[in-house]
Amino acid sequence: MLERNFTSNKKPLVSIVINYLNGIEFIHEALDSVIKQSYENWEIIFFDNGSSDNFDLELRKYKSFASKIKYFKNGETVNLANARNQALKKTQGEFIAFLDCDDLWHKDKLLNQLNAFTEDAIGCVYTNYIHFNKNGLRNTAYQKKMPSGDLYKELMFNDFICFSSLMIRREVFMETQIYFDPVLNFVEDEDFLIRISRDWQFGYIHSVLTDYRMHGNSLTANARLEFRDEEDYLLEIYSKEFDDFGDEESSFYYNILQKNRAV
Repeated sequence: MLERNFTSNKKPLVSIVINYLNGIEFIHEALDSVIKQSYENWEIIFFDNGSSDNFDLELRKYKSFASKIKYFKNGETVNLANARNQALKKTQGEFIAFLDCDDLWHKDKLLNQLNAFTEDAIGCVYTNYIHFNKNGLRNTAYQKKMPSGDLYKELMFNDFICFSSLMIRREVFMETQIYFDPVLNFVEDEDFLIRISRDWQFGYIHSVLTDYRMHGNSLTANARLEFRDEEDYLLEIYSKEFDDFGDEESSFYYNILQKNRAV
């Protein structure tokens, strides 16, 4: 197997998509975690989704990185799927990573992920991560090694990948024309990963390289209903693709889905 070492060989550009909406409380930590990366050939596509907090003025603090942090402000606020798609159009990198504006990366995250793309069939690499909150909670998400390779069925019934931990080849978008479904408001990332997994293999790094910030905010009753409707929509679409997915198995997996994704 051909090993790639991006510490000494060709250093491809990594585009980091940060979708932002009035997140000034945590965004500096997120940006600092990118700036401190041991792998230095990156650009940030900072897509401001119509914020009212004037964060563009705060970017003056990063003037020494002005050529690497590319700021775009949307004229109106759209859902996250639309915002991600618009940000993707601005990217130039051979690889694309996503960082939510309140999450953090460990310093070797980009380097370790690039080295994990050992085969052309690997379209995505995800990492282990930590849940943390303002009260000092820090829990490692995966105690055991998670699956890699063909993850289509796994992703169908268990949303286990932290999106801020993900790195994706540009070819995933260019060759298959898979983007985020703008009709979805709650499960757009999950749906995106399921569709990618039809054609691409996944790599996994068990080292903790991402910190996922947990908040106390809960969904409204209407939002919970919409979330469940979208989950049911995904199940209905993708379960039809399994030839051996009979009524009994469908009921079994539906119950698993509801348990794993209870709101």
